[in-house]
Amino acid sequence: MKKLLTLTIVLGVIATGCKKETIDPTPDPTPVSGNSNGALAAFFTQNAPAVQTFTVNTAAPQLITGLQGTRVLFNANSFVDQNNQPVSGNVTIQLREVFNKKDIILSGASTVSYGKPLISGGEIFLMATQNNYELRLASNNSVTVGIPTTMTSPMSNMNEFYAREINDTADFTPVDTTQFIPIINYNQAYYYSFPISQLNWINCDYFYALGGQQ
Repeated sequence: MKKLLTLTIVLGVIATGCKKETIDPTPDPTPVSGNSNGALAAFFTQNAPAVQTFTVNTAAPQLITGLQGTRVLFNANSFVDQNNQPVSGNVTIQLREVFNKKDIILSGASTVSYGKPLISGGEIFLMATQNNYELRLASNNSVTVGIPTTMTSPMSNMNEFYAREINDTADFTPVDTTQFIPIINYNQAYYYSFPISQLNWINCDYFYALGGQQ
């Protein structure tokens, strides 16, 4: 796999009222399959990049910023519960940033889709909970993710990929290989910025062998 991009975004939106709570290096919020090797899952839990925890309020737009520069903008009323009922009040956000080959290996989050290798612009894990219950997005435009890059000429064929589970490997599914992620130049820095359609593992990639096409 080619060397990953080193990443760092600023969305051109100012959000209010966001509080960062803690960084927890121990828990792994990723669902673990019953078929996963227990020792391997424990290794990923112990060695993956730290989970960063934030609190946002659903009443207004909120912006969180990860330690490696990921910025996530939540619109007001971004979440629903498992019964698709609107959620109000404070919501806990968990963020994990995976931006280099070492962290990919230690997370078990290999960049593969349909068995084909991907060139990654960065991947994150994102989860929202309230009272320990996992939440969903209210719509496909509820949340916008910004993946930072230091490249002076960012790749123009990046796409969105998602994975629900990470065990000893991952298989990311592309959203739409005909629609590429916009590149934003903000304050002389480049970012891959895109609305997300779901939470969990989110990957900014393109197909290696076919130049970004499936």
